[in-house]
Amino acid sequence: CVIGDNVIMVNNASISGHVQVGDWAILSGYSLVHQLFNRRALFVGPAAFVYHDIPAYVTAFGSPAEPRTINREGLKRRGFTADQIALINQAYKLLYRRGLQLEEAIKSISEISDDPAIKMFLTSLAHSTRGIIR
Repeated sequence: CVIGDNVIMVNNASISGHVQVGDWAILSGYSLVHQLFNRRALFVGPAAFVYHDIPAYVTAFGSPAEPRTINREGLKRRGFTADQIALINQAYKLLYRRGLQLEEAIKSISEISDDPAIKMFLTSLAHSTRGIIR
């Protein structure tokens, strides 16, 4: 397992397999992560069981883990601008709320902006090896 910089792992958070936890991730208490691949600034809720990759900036809760929203507070603390957070939220909605197939969502997200935050979001989707939570 490889754990990035500035990661918070709360009591009894567990990772197993070939896990790479990206920078600025937060794994809540009793969360279980199996084969997570390099995600940045995400938030995994308490007692969540993660089977699939979580896109950058997304919060996930439940067993199995499901996407809930973006990690707004974490993004604010990291210095993301209000415009960047709005773009990330728009990308999240395209991916999870519009009912698009993954390829359609990626195409739509790539058209909204060339901001580095959106590029990181798209990179996290492109580098998924186990599929993303849906």
